[in-house]
Amino acid sequence: NGAAARMIRAATEAGCLYSLETGRRWEHAGSAPWPFGSLDAAEVEKIMTAAHAAVEEGWSVAGPRAWAALLGATIPTQGGASWFGEVKQRYLRIETWGTSTEEGLKNAMLDILPRSGMQGVFLGNSNKKNHSPQWKGTAANPSHIMLKRSMGSGPGPDDYFPDAAEQKRYHIWMKFDYQYDKGSPKTGDWNVQCMDGNYYGSTYNAVKKVLPMLRNGQKANFFPLRYFIAEEAAAVPYVKDVSGAPVMGDFTHLSAQYQEGAASGMLTLATGGRSFVGPEPPGDAANYQWQKWHARRTGYELAWRLGKLRPGAPYLEGAP
Repeated sequence: NGAAARMIRAATEAGCLYSLETGRRWEHAGSAPWPFGSLDAAEVEKIMTAAHAAVEEGWSVAGPRAWAALLGATIPTQGGASWFGEVKQRYLRIETWGTSTEEGLKNAMLDILPRSGMQGVFLGNSNKKNHSPQWKGTAANPSHIMLKRSMGSGPGPDDYFPDAAEQKRYHIWMKFDYQYDKGSPKTGDWNVQCMDGNYYGSTYNAVKKVLPMLRNGQKANFFPLRYFIAEEAAAVPYVKDVSGAPVMGDFTHLSAQYQEGAASGMLTLATGGRSFVGPEPPGDAANYQWQKWHARRTGYELAWRLGKLRPGAPYLEGAP
C-alpha cells in the first residue's frame, strides 16, 4: 500500500545517506527505537544491504562517462536546433535575406571575423518582399552562411524550405529569433516578457521554425537571440553611464554591442567552435569596447553550450 511504499523509500534513502557519510552499512542497535514503522528486520536488512551496495558501486564509477558506459546510455555531444558547422577556410562568404536587421548582424560578422584570422565576403541581399531568395551563392561556389531571421515581420515566408537544387547554393541557413521589442518605446530597454515561450521567443522559434527544417533534411542552424540577450543582460545589467550596454540601439534594432555578441555566437556555430572574442580590453563594464568584448564572450559561450552541450568553452583563439 501507499504507506508501506513510502516507508521503503524512506528506509532506502536513509540507508544510502548513512553509507555515504560513514562508509558502512546501517545496522540497528538493539536498544534503540525501531525507526521503520511496520517494516520488519529482515526487510530492512535487505534494503540496507542494497543501499550500501549501490553507494559502494557509485564510489567505484569515476564520472558521468563511466556511469553512461555502465548503464549503456549514450551521452549526446551535439545540440538539436544549434550545431557546429564545418567552415574551415580563412574567408567566409555571407548572403542575407532581409532588412536592416540582417544587415546589422552581417556587418557585425564582417567586423569581428579578423579576430580569428578570417575575412568576410558579402555576396548580397535578397529583397524582403520576395517569396524566395535571389541566391548569390551558386552550386559551384556556395555561400557559407545564408542569414535570415526565423520569423517576425518577414522577410519572405517564415517557413521557406529550399529545394534540393537551392540547398547546393549554401552551407548553413543561419536562423535567429527576431529581437524587435514590442513592449517598450524607450531606447535601450527591452521587453523580457517576450523572451522565451511565445511567438518571438527562442524556444518557440527553435521548436516551430528550426527543428521542422532539420527533420526535413534542411541545413538550418539556430542562434537563440533572445536567449543570448537574457544571458548578457543578466551578466552585465544596463545602468546608463555606469554599467553594461543597452540591449536596443533604437526601437527596432539591437545596440552595436549586442549585435557583435550575436554575431560572435553565430560565427562560432558556423565555423565549428572558433572564438571571435579577442583579448579583454582595458576598462570596466561602463567602457564601450569592454561591453562589446563581454557580449562576444557571452555569444561564444552560448554557442558552445548549445552546439556541443558543454558547460564550458575552450577559448581556442585563431591568430591571424
